[in-house]
Amino acid sequence: MSKLKVGIIGTGFGALIQAPGFSMHPECEVVALAGVARPGRAAEQAAKLGIPHAYDDWQAMLAQEELDLVSVVSAPHLHHPMTIAALERRIPVLCEKPMALNLAEAQSMADAAQRRGLVGAIDFEFRHNPVRTRFKEMVQEGFLGDLVHFNLTMSLPAFERHVNRPMGWLWREENGGGMLGAIGSHLIDTLRWLLGDIDSVAARLSTHVAERQGEPVTADDTFAFLCQMAGSKATGIAQMLMYAHHGFDMRLEAFGTKGTLVLLGDQKLLAGRAGQSLEEVPLPARFDLPGVVYPENPDKHIPPFMVMVDNLVQAIRRTGAPGPSREYATFADGAAVQAVLDAIRQAHREERWVKVQR
Repeated sequence: MSKLKVGIIGTGFGALIQAPGFSMHPECEVVALAGVARPGRAAEQAAKLGIPHAYDDWQAMLAQEELDLVSVVSAPHLHHPMTIAALERRIPVLCEKPMALNLAEAQSMADAAQRRGLVGAIDFEFRHNPVRTRFKEMVQEGFLGDLVHFNLTMSLPAFERHVNRPMGWLWREENGGGMLGAIGSHLIDTLRWLLGDIDSVAARLSTHVAERQGEPVTADDTFAFLCQMAGSKATGIAQMLMYAHHGFDMRLEAFGTKGTLVLLGDQKLLAGRAGQSLEEVPLPARFDLPGVVYPENPDKHIPPFMVMVDNLVQAIRRTGAPGPSREYATFADGAAVQAVLDAIRQAHREERWVKVQR
């Protein structure tokens, strides 16, 4: 069976993580890399990575290469036109998060993939960490009972690095920048996937570094929001602090009528039934894939990314049994997350509770 030919748009995360990741999978081959803003960068990265074709024009890559999958790893304001262009050529797409600038764009992308019967996936790779997978299984098994409340916190111990980070699309709201989209989209997908849909939100976004390289910052760098969950009385609080001298990764506490689950980063899962103490839950290894050899001390994105890639390969080839083992975040999931992002931004602007659009 021939390998799936992959084209990547983006020379940052796309070259750093995705290109090596796809290349490690025995059924994938990265055949082309396209840059966006820096002429010559794609050729430079492609030479380092052993990718045969490089383009400064992503549209030329789509026109000239015979691709089985396109990964869109550009700034968010480019996700919609790039994804639609690939789908119009009947090429399945993996799109980085946040999916788009707004729900209208995200829904347009989801509709385009559905009309053509093509795989459309969002790179929420952290779903595939064993600790999160086991958390979801225990929720489905009824360990929590009915959800009552959750607390989700995340802080990054990178104060100096981020304070001194140069200006770029990440700090421009018009380009889809901001930590709510960059990090919050992951957190919202985690909440939806593990605990269910969010019905309404109240929120506050902050910008602590107001200027970079003489240019005003228009995007958020810290956020917090309150949630009312859909179909129940359950509530929740989520917050993310970027500018911390001492960070504590992600911590998710879920309190139910029958028990409690606590996710500590992607390293530990604690569980306790009513009347009992919290104990660590043993986690099975789930990163082992046939033909995949991980590098020593791989980047934290690589192992879960590889599981997602394997699921995408099976979906594109239409093989393998449906179910959790073949799961990946679809464009419908991406649009649902985008709806929450839009509601959070509206809640911040209008200083009120906002219902999430369905």
